[in-house]
Amino acid sequence: MKRIKNNRWAGLMIWALFPLTIFSQGSPATDTVGTAKHELSLQQAVDFATKNNVQVKNALLEIKKQEETNREVTSAALP
Repeated sequence: MKRIKNNRWAGLMIWALFPLTIFSQGSPATDTVGTAKHELSLQQAVDFATKNNVQVKNALLEIKKQEETNREVTSAALP
């Protein structure tokens, strides 16, 4: 008896949620508002990825920080 109720519940949920999958995909006419197509060359894509990569930004900051530390040490050693 409990298994029959569980099967009915599962079937009901499938039929209740099925229309949501259809509407969630949307039609192409309504989705064109926020989609812009950008074409990049390989070099532009590499430059964009390098410029916006967080690890690269952090590495560049660490390099600048080390250069400043080197300048401080050098200035302390000079008379």
